[in-house]
Amino acid sequence: MNEEISKGDRKRNGRFSSENEDGFVNPYHTHPPDFKRLGERFETFKPFVRYHPNGQSYIDFKNPAALRELTRCLLRQDFDLKVMLPEDRLCPTVRPIHYVCLLSQIFAHLRKHDLVPKEHRLKVLDVGTGATPIYALLMARLHPDSTVWATDINSESLQYAQETIDLNPDLAQRISLCKVDPAGEILLPVSQTAQRSPPIFTFTLCNPPFYTSREEMAAASDIKIESGHAAPTAAENELITPGGEVMFVCKMIEESLSSRQGALWYTSLLGKASSIAPVHAKLLENKINNYFISSIRQSRTARWIVGWSFTDHRLPDSLTRTSSPATVKYLPLPNSFQLHPSTNSLSLLKQHLTEVLTDIGLLQGQVSGTEDWHKHPDLDQYTLLLRPTAQSWSRSARRKAGRTSAGTDSSAGTEPLFTGRLEICLHVQDRSTEKRREASPTRGSRSEQLAQTHMSFHWDQGRSRLNVETFWAYVVRKMQERLVGTSTRASPLDDRNIGRI
Repeated sequence: MNEEISKGDRKRNGRFSSENEDGFVNPYHTHPPDFKRLGERFETFKPFVRYHPNGQSYIDFKNPAALRELTRCLLRQDFDLKVMLPEDRLCPTVRPIHYVCLLSQIFAHLRKHDLVPKEHRLKVLDVGTGATPIYALLMARLHPDSTVWATDINSESLQYAQETIDLNPDLAQRISLCKVDPAGEILLPVSQTAQRSPPIFTFTLCNPPFYTSREEMAAASDIKIESGHAAPTAAENELITPGGEVMFVCKMIEESLSSRQGALWYTSLLGKASSIAPVHAKLLENKINNYFISSIRQSRTARWIVGWSFTDHRLPDSLTRTSSPATVKYLPLPNSFQLHPSTNSLSLLKQHLTEVLTDIGLLQGQVSGTEDWHKHPDLDQYTLLLRPTAQSWSRSARRKAGRTSAGTDSSAGTEPLFTGRLEICLHVQDRSTEKRREASPTRGSRSEQLAQTHMSFHWDQGRSRLNVETFWAYVVRKMQERLVGTSTRASPLDDRNIGRI
């Protein structure tokens, strides 16, 4: 079958076009590659496809040629990318899409909540791009207004990388390659532009060499082959560096202390679970508390992404607190706070919450840039954007306000202490009486609709966690006082009173 991919085909595949307001979603998370279909589409891949007795297709992941052809065909089919994959260089899998999609979702969050100027264009530094600049190509493909700088220490790898970029002329003008000194700065392009305002780079990304020596690499390769994992195929400089990935990433952390806001977020992949603890310790040693450690898994291979920032941007827990056994001890403190109020009435919850906030001047007061409640067009959900300019919920502030006029604070500044979103919603669930359905299958099940309100606060911007935590503690205490005596159980609702969520 002809492997030319039309725009219509790409749309039907739903791959690189699968963007929503929260960024790009990893297409392989719910729809792993279909080897049979891929073999039917690409004649070059067909010889590598095998079948189990039950008809399920598979390939031999220990075969480097099969891996190269799988990568080439998936990139062509799902992302309209043409790549060269030299046999003596690292063969990227589709795993980079996990990393790229996470950064895409972070960027979407920054834009959605006005944490970057509207005119800010995505600019990425790809550290150690390699012979196949997969991260640079994916970033440029997914974000048509982006630019990418890609560095490497190896001239031959950069030559291969340029040949691959030239195969994709629609992207070539937005990807720049740069050779760097192996003994020099890892983040050289960032440090060279760090004094500019606003920052030039949105993200740095990196897939660092894993190993400290040939012996460690050889041992790891033997283990992979014995366990059925894909054996690495790569040049030595792509897999080995003095001190391994720990020293490499820790050096990036040290360099970022000088360039600081030269990039909004510094990030790197980690290939070994044992690297998480020393990298985490390095962040804390340098008093970097705005960080994340996210885990990704493809088949039997686990990887981790670490990111840190010197900005006051606070990312949602859904992106930055994805727990795994290797990361649970090292996760940052949450930026989202939850409460299940003891009421099933969304209107009552909204009324009490409005009164609590009005009492401390955060609604129609002098200490806030707060807007009015925003109703979601389709859901039973309200959102309130808060920008308090004084700690009006503290005991001293409330005493002072009581001596003047209620809900005001003459000491309020002009800059918000933090920015965050209060959300309240009504969750409705259908609970079927399964036992009755099993006893009388012809009668069906009786649907019982139950509702429960939910309240949450999402910290988007600010440096003082203490301000956020004391504010949330105050709101929770006051809401609990007001809701004493209301039902704590989700109760069945009449169909006329149920909202969709």
